Amino acid sequence: MLNTKACIVSFGFCLTFNAACGPSGPKYLGDSSKTPGNSSDANDTAYGLTANTVTKKVTLKTLSPTYFLSAENQGGSIISANRTAAQGWETFDLLDSDGGELVSGDSVYLRSSGGFYLQLTGGNGTALNISNQNPGLWETFKIVKQSGTGVIQPGDIIGLQSAVSNLWVSALNGGGSGIDAHGIKLDAWESFAINFVSSMPVTSNIPTASSSSKLGTEFAALSGTLKGLASWYRANASADSTNGTGWCGRPYTNDTKGFAPPFIKMSPTLATWTSNPEQWKKDTAKWCGLEARVTNPKTGKSELLYIVDAFEPTWVRTEFAIDILIGPFISLVGNPNGDKNVVVQDMQWELTGNRKLDW
Repeated sequence: MLNTKACIVSFGFCLTFNAACGPSGPKYLGDSSKTPGNSSDANDTAYGLTANTVTKKVTLKTLSPTYFLSAENQGGSIISANRTAAQGWETFDLLDSDGGELVSGDSVYLRSSGGFYLQLTGGNGTALNISNQNPGLWETFKIVKQSGTGVIQPGDIIGLQSAVSNLWVSALNGGGSGIDAHGIKLDAWESFAINFVSSMPVTSNIPTASSSSKLGTEFAALSGTLKGLASWYRANASADSTNGTGWCGRPYTNDTKGFAPPFIKMSPTLATWTSNPEQWKKDTAKWCGLEARVTNPKTGKSELLYIVDAFEPTWVRTEFAIDILIGPFISLVGNPNGDKNVVVQDMQWELTGNRKLDW
C-alpha cells in the first residue's frame, strides 16, 4: 500500500521536512514575536497556543455608550467598537492559554471569525489591529475582572491588558469608533461587558441547485458521491509535519471531526494567506466548515466530518483522496497504531449541503 504521509498547508506554509514540499513552517502557533514580523526575538516561544488552550466564543461590549467590538470583514485589518448588534464580525474566539476555567488574570488571545488575532502594533506601542494569524507575545493580553477575582462569568465587566506594554485596550470616547491600547488603568473606556456565545449549530445554508445535487454549481469540483484513498494524520505532530492548525485558519485537535480534501480542488491557484491573501479568504470562506458524510466501503460505517484543512498535492494519490484526523479515522477504520500504510481504498464521501458555521 502507498505511504500517504500528509503534508497539510497551514497559513501559507507547507509544514514538512520532506524536500519535495519545501522548508518547514512553525511547529505551533506561538511563532509571533516581540517585534511583529520578526521571529528571532528571544523568549517568544513562551507565548502562543498550547495543548491546554481552551476556546470560548464571546462578545465584548463597551459600557457607555454601548457598542460591540467588531473585526471588519472578519479580520485582516482594523478592529473597532462601533456596532450596535452582535453578529459574525462581532463574535470572537477567546483562547485561554492556561486552560481550565477562564479566571481573572489568565493570559488570553482574541481571534476574529476569520482567524485573525488582536495584536498590539505600531511605533508608539498603543495601536491595535486584528491582522496576524500567529499568536505570540504581541497578541497576548491579560484578562482582568473589574471587581473581584476568580472565574469570569457572563455579563462580568473585564479589561484586556497588553503583555507587551502593560497598557489597557481602550475604546476611544468610550465606544462608537476605534480602539487602541493606551489606557494606564482599568477605567470606564477600558471596561467591556463579556458574554459567552453558545457553539454555533450546523445549519443548511448552501443553496440547492437541483434535485440531483445538494450543492450549487459553484461547488461542482467536489459534488456528488466521491471515492478516493483515505489516509490519516495527527493534529499536532512533528512526524506528520502539522502544528495544530491548517489552511482554514482554525486550530483543531486529534478528535476534531475534520478532514482535508485535495487542495487543488478547493483552490485551483493553491492560494494561501502568504501567497494570495485575498483569494485565500474567498476560498476558505467557500469551503471550510462544509459537512461531508464519509463512509468506509468495507464496513459501511459512516461519520459526518467537516472540511478543516487542505490536502497538499504532493501527497494526493487519487483524484479525490482525503486525509482524516486520527480521531475520526479510528472511529471509521480502527487504530492504525502509527502505521501510515493503514489507508482505505475508495473511501466514499459526499458533501451534504450543510456547513458548520464556526469554521
